[in-house]
Amino acid sequence: MSAVVAWTKRVIGAITVLAACGGDTFAQDSNPNVLTNEEKDAGFELLFNGRDLEGWEPATSGLDLKDGPWKVQDGAIYFPKESIGFPALTWRNAAPADFELRFEWKEAPMNATGLQGHVTLSTAGASVKHGWTGSLVCGCFAAGRRVCVKTVEVSVPVKFSGKSVSMAPSKDALRAPGKWNKSRLVYEGPKIQHWLNGEKVVEVNLLDGAFVDTEMEPWKSLVERWFDVRSNGLGIQIENADVPAWFRDIKLRPIPREEVAIEKE
Repeated sequence: MSAVVAWTKRVIGAITVLAACGGDTFAQDSNPNVLTNEEKDAGFELLFNGRDLEGWEPATSGLDLKDGPWKVQDGAIYFPKESIGFPALTWRNAAPADFELRFEWKEAPMNATGLQGHVTLSTAGASVKHGWTGSLVCGCFAAGRRVCVKTVEVSVPVKFSGKSVSMAPSKDALRAPGKWNKSRLVYEGPKIQHWLNGEKVVEVNLLDGAFVDTEMEPWKSLVERWFDVRSNGLGIQIENADVPAWFRDIKLRPIPREEVAIEKE
C-alpha cells in the first residue's frame, strides 16, 4: 500500500468518526467557551473563559471564591453534589434591562430533574424595622439548579406579601442526564422566553394575570416594583444544590431599543 493511499484511508476514517459523533458537537466540546463571528457581530460578551472564575464572585457577601464548592472542571463551572444550601456565583458586571443570555448546562444522572424552563418572580430579602429590604428575583429553574436575574437591593417602607409565582414549561425538551443542554433566555420588556435545545419551552408576559397577584402592600405589585428598579442594573447569578451540575459557554448581549428579539410562533 502506498503512503498516499494509507494517508487517504486515515483521513477518511477520521472524517467518518467525526461525522458519527456529530461534527458540530465535537467542535463545540473541544473549545465550548468561544464567541462565533455571528455572536460577536450581535454584541455578545463571553462571561466565562473556561479556565478560571475570573469575573465571577460569590453571591454571599464575605465569602471568597476559594471558600465555595465551585471549581472549573473540563472547561465548565462545576458545582459538586455535596454543596450546602444553594451556593451561587454572580457575574461582576450588571446586565441591561433587556438582554439575551445563552449558556450550556448538564447535570449528573442520579436523581436529576433538570433546568427544564420554569420562570418565577419572587423576592430575596427580609423584613426590617421600617419595612423590607432585599432584591427581586426573576429566574429560570427546576429543583436546585437555577439561572436567575436579580435587581439591586431595594428598600421599601412596606412589607411584601403574597406568594411567589411561577410558570412551568410547555414541553419537555430536556436531554438525558449527563448530556449538554443549550439554553437561550430572552428578557425584553415584560416578556420572557426560554428556548431549550432549540425548543421554546416557556413564553411569559409578566403583566399577565398570573404574575400580578403577589402584592407589595399597600400600593404596588411585585411586577410593578420589578420594572421600577430593573433599569438600575441586573445581576446574572447561577445556583445549584443537591445534584452535581456544570455550566459553560455563558454569553450575554444587550437588546437594543430598536430591535424586537422576542420570537413569535
